[in-house]
Amino acid sequence: MSIILFNLLFELANLLLLINLFLITRKFIQKKVPSKLFPFFFYLIISVIEYLFFELRRLSIFLSISSALYIDLFFGLMHYVLLSATIIYDGKICVKKYLLSTIIASVIFICFFIYRDILNGTYYSVSASNFSLILVCIVYIYELLISNDYNGFNSNPLFYILIGVFVGTTLIFPILLFGKQIKNFISDVAYYWVACIAPFSSIIMYSLFIKGINKIK
Repeated sequence: MSIILFNLLFELANLLLLINLFLITRKFIQKKVPSKLFPFFFYLIISVIEYLFFELRRLSIFLSISSALYIDLFFGLMHYVLLSATIIYDGKICVKKYLLSTIIASVIFICFFIYRDILNGTYYSVSASNFSLILVCIVYIYELLISNDYNGFNSNPLFYILIGVFVGTTLIFPILLFGKQIKNFISDVAYYWVACIAPFSSIIMYSLFIKGINKIK
C-alpha cells in the first residue's frame, strides 16, 4: 500500500510539473512572461528533462551508475542556480543587501560538496543545494519583512514561487539528508510511508508554482 501511494504521489507531482511547463510556455508564446522570470521558465524545462532521465534510469536505459551520478549532481546545481536567480532577479531592491552574498556563498558551498561527491560517489551536494535554497528563501523573507516594503507582494508571481520553493525544499530536506540512515532502521513498508513526504512536498511546491504562473498578466 505504501509503495502504491508513493508511486501515485510521484506521478501526480510530475503531472503538476508538466502542467506548470504547459502554462508558462503558453504565456511565453503569448509574450506575457517578463524576462525576470526566464530563469524560472528554464528551471521548469530542466526539471522535466530530469524527470525523463529518471524514467530512463528506472528502465535501465543507457545510463551507467557513474553517468547517473554526474547527471544528478548537474540537476541539483541547476535547480539551485535557476531558482536563486529567479528570486534575486525578480526580487525587490530592498532585500538584496545580504541576498547576493548569501547566494554566492551558497554556490561555493554547493561546489565544495559536488567536488566531494565526484571523488566519493556520494550525493551530499543535492542536500547542500536544498539547504542553500532554504537559506536563500529565509534571507529574502527576513529582509523583506524588516524593510516593510511588502505591500502588494502577494500579487507578484515571485511570492508563490518563493513560498513554494521554501515549503517544498524544507519538507524534502530531512529525507534527502537522512534517507539512507532511516532506511537502515525501519522496514521497507515503513520507509515508503516516510518517503511519501518527498513527492508530497513536490505537489505542494508545484501547486504554488501554478498559482504564481496564473498571476502573470
